[in-house]
Amino acid sequence: MTHGSTHSEVYRKRLEQLQANLRDKGWQAALVMQPRDLYYYAGTAQPANLWVPDEGDPVLFTRRVHKLAQEATWIDHTVSAGGFGEMSRALADVELSLASGAVLGVEQDVLPYRLVESLKKNLEGVKLENLSPTILQQRLVKDDEELARIRKAVELWEKGHEAIMETLAVGVAEYEVAATME
Repeated sequence: MTHGSTHSEVYRKRLEQLQANLRDKGWQAALVMQPRDLYYYAGTAQPANLWVPDEGDPVLFTRRVHKLAQEATWIDHTVSAGGFGEMSRALADVELSLASGAVLGVEQDVLPYRLVESLKKNLEGVKLENLSPTILQQRLVKDDEELARIRKAVELWEKGHEAIMETLAVGVAEYEVAATME
């Protein structure tokens, strides 16, 4: 795990807020697959699926480069699983399977149809709901780490913009201006 305790705490708080949102909706779990959302909660954008029960510890199911994902995340329970079938069996092994009629939040607005169908097949009887609005609402409120990164990005943008303005002149080629940014 490469995240220090401060970083881990930021991710843990985000995940706890998601769990509270799941409970408020009466959903039993969420499955986060989009890289930007995966990074927001798990601290890694490696190919993986993050299983978030409404209570208890999450499970990160890596699809490739298991060791790299494991080192990049704060999440203790990581499992190599190449597909939803393997993931479903692993969930059963740790007693996190969902009962028929349970609700699972997934990012339906960005998932390909074939993935949704595969989820339905491997999690038979589970009702899928769109998790994306819940995630987007949570992400509207920035934490201290996000604010610090935004401020740093603005600072870097300002320096880059100044460098461009100093370089721009009649007859200066675009590649020369671009070189000032590197």
